[in-house]
Amino acid sequence: MERFVSPLLVLFTSFSAVAADTIARPQWQRHFDAKGVRGTFVLFEPQKDRYLVFNEARARSRYLPASTFKFANALIGLEVGSITDEMEVFPWDGKPKLRAAWERDQTLESGMRESTVWMFQEVARRTGKQRMMEWLQRLDYGNQAMAGGIDLFWLQGGLRISAVEQVDFLRKLAEGELPMSQRSQRVVKNALVVEKRNGYTLYAKTGSSGAVKNPVSWWVGWVERQGRPVGYFAMNFTPAKGTRFGDRFEIARAILAEAGVLPMGPRPSGKNSCATAALFAGLAMASGSACSLCPYPALKVCSEFFRSDSVLLGKIAAVRRDEVAGEIEFTIEVERTFKGKRGRLVKVRTEDASARWTARVGERRVAFIRGGMVGGCGPIDDPGYVRKTIREIQALPLATGATIEGEVTEGTGPGWPP
Repeated sequence: MERFVSPLLVLFTSFSAVAADTIARPQWQRHFDAKGVRGTFVLFEPQKDRYLVFNEARARSRYLPASTFKFANALIGLEVGSITDEMEVFPWDGKPKLRAAWERDQTLESGMRESTVWMFQEVARRTGKQRMMEWLQRLDYGNQAMAGGIDLFWLQGGLRISAVEQVDFLRKLAEGELPMSQRSQRVVKNALVVEKRNGYTLYAKTGSSGAVKNPVSWWVGWVERQGRPVGYFAMNFTPAKGTRFGDRFEIARAILAEAGVLPMGPRPSGKNSCATAALFAGLAMASGSACSLCPYPALKVCSEFFRSDSVLLGKIAAVRRDEVAGEIEFTIEVERTFKGKRGRLVKVRTEDASARWTARVGERRVAFIRGGMVGGCGPIDDPGYVRKTIREIQALPLATGATIEGEVTEGTGPGWPP
């Protein structure tokens, strides 16, 4: 156990006249190494009044908050009236979205659970630049920078926050110490619950910023037992080429279990957890290996699974960011069409803010396309149906050297989706 005194301590004194102990945890590096990523983990244990920190330098470095800003956005929205209450319905505009779960009306709870980008962009627009800036300053949120536009500054703009600051903010929220109404803090806390099991409650939010210069993956939150917080945490890492969405959960849960904050053992299986695990176990092949596809005669499986109107295999020929529309356009040189209109070149789009599909020029991809958008898919919640679908797809011909794109979009797994 290595104790140190460093500039990090200055950032850890917000809640006490006497700085809490800060203990380095270099042994946690093995959890990041196992996934081939560089990252940091900050854990504050209130009952022991101490911080456990892996990678101090990165813990103090600021990154785009991405979807972890949703809880701050919601808090501000509730305070200024951009969100009436937890029951307000935000209507879907009827246009195709990147994810099927976004193509429906949303409430605060569903928007937080599904990480619905368009809903929280609407909340920010309602709040407006002036009020948003005032509240960022009042909350002392990160660097408080709003470059990039009122509905993009936390997704691909100038806002930055460190893992240390995330823990600081979450601690104030959990303990009702933010400079805002108790009602707003209570409503947002309730929307952040992702898991209740065996006497503990896990509050958490993910965040992913892939289509930027310095991509980052987040998972932040806290754990309560018998209504009392036992650990506040913030983890981020730089995703590698083969990084899976679930890697953040595996790293963080291993560390939280090792620290005694969460029970040991595998992640509890929820409705969505089973589907996600089955999907990646059966389909998410390593980069460069074979990937299961649906040939035209068996399209029913794929169309049900991904709700696609076009399925193709091809190489990424060009990538263009449309700053006005807030989208990224991919030009694909088509090698094989499994469904939909055939063509040599196909242009597809993804929402720049979501960073869900970040293919690079020269990469070979299987693209599931719906309404001109790539990367979205439909829900599969029943584990039995998931297993049946995977068996059917695995029995079909393979496309060597391609990676599969798609995700399970329904359920209640911890922190899902990003």
